[in-house]
Amino acid sequence: MLRPGQRVGWRRTLAISAALLAYGNATALLAASPGPGALVPLLSHPLAVLAALLCARRAAGCTWDELGLGRRGWACGSLWGFGMAAFMAAIVGGLILLFRAVHWTSSTAYPAPADPSATLLLGGRLLLLTAVCEEVWFRGVLHALWVRQVGLTRGVVVVALLFAAWHLTVWGWTLQRVTLQPALPLALTYPAGLLALFIAGLLFGWLRAASGHLAGPIVAHWAIDLVLIALAIGGWL
Repeated sequence: MLRPGQRVGWRRTLAISAALLAYGNATALLAASPGPGALVPLLSHPLAVLAALLCARRAAGCTWDELGLGRRGWACGSLWGFGMAAFMAAIVGGLILLFRAVHWTSSTAYPAPADPSATLLLGGRLLLLTAVCEEVWFRGVLHALWVRQVGLTRGVVVVALLFAAWHLTVWGWTLQRVTLQPALPLALTYPAGLLALFIAGLLFGWLRAASGHLAGPIVAHWAIDLVLIALAIGGWL
């Protein structure tokens, strides 16, 4: 096992990054397809998280603190996470009001939960399969590996780029559900959405570095996803 702080080879870091991106976009394709493929992330994401953590711990020698999963800092990190989510929600709300002021509207075909139990299930799914899994992969494993390679600032930027690339497929089929008035070309909306995801990745990465724990990014990621889903169901997105 490598000593804490010791660099891992470029090839291993790149291989782990490429494997996660391939896995994420492949499972997104399956989840978007009709039939049992939609269940694949539910079954495979927890296994992929365990595999990534095992690889980071055994093959790369990362400590739990490097992975943002140390014993200390989760409570303070969670508070930071709520603050970051409120900041991001304020930006989204301001943009929505600005767009409505210039008579630019959008609607997303996102079904509302049928009952309270469905709402709880949706919230739990967003927490476990989106916020926890993605933050362990990106602000946990990849953050630790890339910070070792290129330093903190550049590492956060690289991981934010990888985070946007993870959503290449997801953002594509999300746009298929969105109706814009007036309509905008895909050549504009597709890169704009990826840019927004990159900025979100930067904010989550900064939060991870500032708080020293994954609890912050997990809480922020989960809370802002809930806000976005609520806005879509309410007809604001």
